[in-house]
Amino acid sequence: MSISPLRMFQPLCRLVSALARPRRLVALFLCFGLATGTELAFLVPIGQVADEPCQMARADGLLYGQLLGHRVIDPLQHHVSSAVTNNAAVVRIWQLMLENGEGNKRVSQAQMAHARAVRWSGRTTLMDCPNTVAYFPALFLPATIGLGAGWLAGLSPWRTVLLGRVLMLAAFLAMGAAALALARWGHALLFAMLMLPMTVSLAASFNVDGQMIGAAALAAALLTSDPEREPARRWLAAALLVLMIMTKPPYMPLLFIGLLPLAQPRWRAVLARLSLLAVPSLVWLGVAHHVSAAPIYHVAPYHPGPLWPGRHDLWLTTIDPAAGLRSLIAHPLAVVLLPLHALAANAPLYLREAIGTLGWLSVILPRWDYQGWSLALLVALLGTMLAGPADRRSAGDAGFAALLVLGGVLAMMLAVYLSWTYTGYDRIDGIQGRYFLVILPFLLFLRPGPGWRPGTVASRQAIETLAALPAAVMALANLAVLPQILARIFY
Repeated sequence: MSISPLRMFQPLCRLVSALARPRRLVALFLCFGLATGTELAFLVPIGQVADEPCQMARADGLLYGQLLGHRVIDPLQHHVSSAVTNNAAVVRIWQLMLENGEGNKRVSQAQMAHARAVRWSGRTTLMDCPNTVAYFPALFLPATIGLGAGWLAGLSPWRTVLLGRVLMLAAFLAMGAAALALARWGHALLFAMLMLPMTVSLAASFNVDGQMIGAAALAAALLTSDPEREPARRWLAAALLVLMIMTKPPYMPLLFIGLLPLAQPRWRAVLARLSLLAVPSLVWLGVAHHVSAAPIYHVAPYHPGPLWPGRHDLWLTTIDPAAGLRSLIAHPLAVVLLPLHALAANAPLYLREAIGTLGWLSVILPRWDYQGWSLALLVALLGTMLAGPADRRSAGDAGFAALLVLGGVLAMMLAVYLSWTYTGYDRIDGIQGRYFLVILPFLLFLRPGPGWRPGTVASRQAIETLAALPAAVMALANLAVLPQILARIFY
């Protein structure tokens, strides 16, 4: 049976048509996101966003074919690490900006002049970046394209690095706008999450977490589509989730949000396909471990903690994921208790960091900013839950979504335990609020029970519009305030 070529492109045509429909929140997002993001991209010193030097190294290394890094031996410290090849001029830019150290350090006019005066030399250097070297490179491509295009166009290294930041911001804005345009519900929550100061700060930098958040928002929006009428959107969401998971495997539980609604036909076939999509992430993880894995950081000698099943008089000098896993296997309840204890003890801190503890967790915003955004997120979440999809969803759908979201949180926190916490310790060190932002968009699948009727299209739109207003007010306030705060700190 022949298939008309025109029919093959119908899903794409419907997608473009949906994107073309005017949406107030899309316009607001692009307006605020572009204005605030551009200010941050040019105002924040290069390297003064969390992990930006290592993230920049990952992006620049792709221009030298460094799909994965390689192990190197530090001649001074005599330990093994992971590194990628970088252009010496690009590395020199952030080194000059961080000359006084990370954190709230002022950048002098002399530093700025020296950074702008850096010229291309053709020399390369090895950049130690064990925490980003295993990330799948796809989400770094906007920055890589910016660095490559700037060099080809004859821009100075300084302007080339800024171009890399701008293209990362552009990619984030494109994904965020598409998410708001294509979502069937959840616009208020998506808008609030995309406009958080932390989100915009990451998006306007080389930190791949900004792209992760944008991709998560778009994937969640695409998964609100009808699996029978719009299967192409569901597969695009799955592809985005695979890219996210290959970058950071602990978010793998989110892949199975694609099973919603549970009443969809051929549920078992969808489960089998989604399970197969998890395979590339596992393969990449295995290859990365074999080729370039090294301890993320080396520490002063210490004894293992109380969860360690072996001898406690050992002296350790690294964070060993295999040893950490051995500790969890010996104490299986710790798999749940450690994350729950961390959440109970540090939830307010994680919330503040997710809203916006910028820079190297050093730029503290005014108290009213955290209070306003906390209220905006709560109102957006409640509005999203009450507005609902037009079709009624089962309590099982909401429960399954909650289980997967909780699974994503636990997996992320346990991954931090294995990678950043001293072996055998009975706490989790290294969790940052921004790690939760990748999971936040999927809260839009937490629906009220089957007895809730969301009402007409007009009433649902009214609820979502009202729910987005606090976030819009806060976004406008940050457009005026954030540049002043950062200029006062760094200059």
